[in-house]
Amino acid sequence: MKLLVTFILALVPLTVTTASTEDKKLDPDSLVGTWSFEAGAKAGLTFPGEGLTGTWIVTEDTFTLKAKDGKTVWFIKYKLDKTKSPVAIDLDIEDKGNALGIIRVDGNDLTLCFGERRPVKFEPTKDNGATLYVLKKKK
Repeated sequence: MKLLVTFILALVPLTVTTASTEDKKLDPDSLVGTWSFEAGAKAGLTFPGEGLTGTWIVTEDTFTLKAKDGKTVWFIKYKLDKTKSPVAIDLDIEDKGNALGIIRVDGNDLTLCFGERRPVKFEPTKDNGATLYVLKKKK
């Protein structure tokens, strides 16, 4: 009996840890809205501030990047795979092809890292050639 109680008590932290990890999974509804650039980098090089203009409009299955004049710069269809950690995103960029990425939302900050190969971390390096965007949700 003592062994059974010890075994059950040992499982409690595992259950709590799994639940809290799942709670942090990306909620697709948290993506929907209007976002602005905060920061960016590609292949280890940081974008200059003036290179981060435009507005991202995100729906349940698309990203649209609009220039200051309102013209569409990029139209991207996306699919999420929430079973992956970090959450995986497949991008179909109109007139440019496909990209593989990872995505997270933390409050009003959205971080997207993508490239020809799916990055494993939110780190764009020379080796992985990835692009990283950090966006801030507009109110």
